[in-house]
Amino acid sequence: MRRCVLVNLLIFFLFSSLPLFSQDKMNGLEYFRQKKYEKAVACFETELKRKRGNRKVQKYLILSYQRLVKQYAENKNWNKAIKYSKKLLELNKNDLILKKNIAVLYNNYALTYSSGENLIYVCNYFREALKYDSDNDQIKKNFSVALTNKAGDEYGKGRFSSAAQLLEKAIIYDDENWNAYIYLGEIAYSSDNLKDAVKYWRKALTLNPSLTDLKLRLEKVERENQIENKFNTAKIKYFKVKFEGYKDSENAWKALRILENARYKIGADFKLYPTFPITVIIYTSKQFDTLTNSLDWALGMYDGKIRVKKEDLIKGEKLLRRVLFHEYTHALIHEITKGNIPIWLNEGIAQFEEPDKDNIPHEEKWLRNKLQRKELISISKLETIFAARNDINDLTLAYLESKLFVCYLMDKYGFHPFDKLLKCLGKGAKFDASLKIFFYKDLKKLEKEWLFHLNRN
Repeated sequence: MRRCVLVNLLIFFLFSSLPLFSQDKMNGLEYFRQKKYEKAVACFETELKRKRGNRKVQKYLILSYQRLVKQYAENKNWNKAIKYSKKLLELNKNDLILKKNIAVLYNNYALTYSSGENLIYVCNYFREALKYDSDNDQIKKNFSVALTNKAGDEYGKGRFSSAAQLLEKAIIYDDENWNAYIYLGEIAYSSDNLKDAVKYWRKALTLNPSLTDLKLRLEKVERENQIENKFNTAKIKYFKVKFEGYKDSENAWKALRILENARYKIGADFKLYPTFPITVIIYTSKQFDTLTNSLDWALGMYDGKIRVKKEDLIKGEKLLRRVLFHEYTHALIHEITKGNIPIWLNEGIAQFEEPDKDNIPHEEKWLRNKLQRKELISISKLETIFAARNDINDLTLAYLESKLFVCYLMDKYGFHPFDKLLKCLGKGAKFDASLKIFFYKDLKKLEKEWLFHLNRN
């Protein structure tokens, strides 16, 4: 009898020290019933640390993870959906379907970002996606697009080498990414590798024959390559001059010295000193006309490269300085505005930066006579004249009006509002609204001020 009591007491003390039902398990089940899955997960995870292999707890933990993944994916909270998917994978490391789902979640996460600095995150998320599903062609194509966008960002900052590396990777992931070939062609063209530019742009057109503008550019570059393939080159740090025959080497080196001077003087106004090399090409008049399709009297042209005519350059250093300062200014304006600028303003600033302004009083007198005869063109209509390029007299007047209007504004307001305006345009802003912000007046009022000044003088 006494022995039986001792055994019963022993059993009582052993089982009284252990709860029949774990509190974490009970709480977890209750939270699961209430659809509070994150709280349920916390309870089940704690329980499994204490009792490994508890199949019922593990079953509910897996269900909780699954519900959370579904919930967060539906709400496009990709970060949390990925987090709980990875926890599921820890419980079944060989689940191929789950790995593919994680890849899709990373892909979707990447697609929520758009541009700029976010491109770094985009590329990283696509890399992670491919770790989980390396054969997913759609993710590869998406990653290729992201790499191309990042390359475009690098290219815009003049970082051609890093842009080219990104583009080469983009083609590895999608060899039909025609946009990557366009950028590779741009880099080759900017580096004066016309042969490669032709190769890449031909490839892009093969993949996408509807690229009409690229087709026109390719035809132009093929003509350039035909003309320039035997040109010589003279270089300094920030400039390169291409010319035909050794007889033009003196003009080439003279041009380089002038460009260095332009870089220093004009750069001080714009607070911009490009670190990538700018190319200047000296053509004969016939070559210039063949390639540029410009007006006979045009002295130069900037279309990503500065193009000038040999016949004009040999007329004297004064003209050479005027042409190179003018075209170099266009290069800086394009770098800042990305081409988002009225032609009249572009031409007006370029003429303002030319070194010789001695003729301004005579030019103002000529315009004053035009004003009195009511023959001036409204500033707002100059864009149409420049775009049409039909009438040499109208174009001459348009250039002069642009020059003297900008000179007047520079004299009255200084370069600072122009600097702000150009940078704002470079971000895609509208001209009329930006002008009013930085000059406190619209174009019509500024023109009225200028005409009053012109008539009074």
